Amino acid sequence: MHSRTMMLSVVLLLSLSSAAAAACIPTGSVSAIQTELSAGRDAVLCANATFNVTSTINFVYANTKIYTEGYPTGATRATLRVASSSLQTLVNGVDKSGVAIRNVILDGARPTYGYVRPAAEALIKLGGNASGQTVDSIEAFEPRGWTALHVFEGSPSWNGSAWTGGCTSATVTNSFIHDAGEILNSKWADGISMACRNSYVAYNTIEDATDGGIVVFGAPGTIVEWNTVKNVDRTAIGGINMVDTTYRRSVLINGVATTVGDYTGTIVRYNTLVADAPWCGFFCFPVLMYSGISMGPRVWWCSPPDGVTIAYGGKAIGNELQGNAMWYGMPADGVASWESTSNINNAGFLEDFAGSSCSSSNLRKAFVRHSTHATGTFQSQYVEGQTHVVMP
Repeated sequence: MHSRTMMLSVVLLLSLSSAAAAACIPTGSVSAIQTELSAGRDAVLCANATFNVTSTINFVYANTKIYTEGYPTGATRATLRVASSSLQTLVNGVDKSGVAIRNVILDGARPTYGYVRPAAEALIKLGGNASGQTVDSIEAFEPRGWTALHVFEGSPSWNGSAWTGGCTSATVTNSFIHDAGEILNSKWADGISMACRNSYVAYNTIEDATDGGIVVFGAPGTIVEWNTVKNVDRTAIGGINMVDTTYRRSVLINGVATTVGDYTGTIVRYNTLVADAPWCGFFCFPVLMYSGISMGPRVWWCSPPDGVTIAYGGKAIGNELQGNAMWYGMPADGVASWESTSNINNAGFLEDFAGSSCSSSNLRKAFVRHSTHATGTFQSQYVEGQTHVVMP
């Protein structure tokens, strides 16, 4: 009797083990992904599985995840692929706290279905009025819209002393995002578009994004560190951009109440910006990164269309510029209470342009700041001059 009981126990354990092994979602079962999420369960994808997606996969409940079983980091990760001309967004987690996308590959299929603008969407949409969202160890490429990953700010508000509401505490780490958009015909796309405050963006590689590799939309309190942003095949407007004024509030500047884009506590540090072009002969100077780290809206616009000319309170510390195909390094124009220190230039700049831009002289060097429109603490290598990035 004792041995029979043991035998039944072994059979039961084997049955449970087989059930657990069969729990992942296999190739082709796209509807099963949404079924799991809609039931409040994690969507666990089988390794090496491929899913041709024709409608957006939506997180329904907080604290649920999409991930490949066993959390692989290479080619065995499950692949979600856009498979319809009507689809731009593969995964949507807006307004859902604690959701996570981990260890999957997301293919936007732009070469197959084309680029979309206007009315463009992100390949992955997160953020909103939510907290604690996670993206980790993914690969994402060829978004059809304006960015591969958008972490949306939601509806934050300034209460007179702090930001409240909206998106907070997102994490984007250990991911490879590449081949986003193209410079030809202005079909640009970002790699990571971060607008969520108090967030963390680190240890990612962004390669051949064509608008901004990482774009920080103010996102007060956010740390962006130890990322590599490089362009070796497609031209980018910017490596890391700190030019948008999404979080707006009034501060006193020289005794005058001024509306600024708030970057207080936002730190971009220890990142590597690489623009490296292959040798293509004399008089051939391809531009692969117009600007390494752009600081302030006046770097983009002589007169910003929304009238907000100042990014306030941000820091860029200890970043490194590399490569032979960059125009501007770390220009600052339209910033106040800013810091740009301990940054390293190992880049070769294509030419030193001293022509006219925005009715002033324009310099293409590693470290240039506007004499009156960039105030704060800047390392000694900065020279004064206009820094408007003249885009193609």
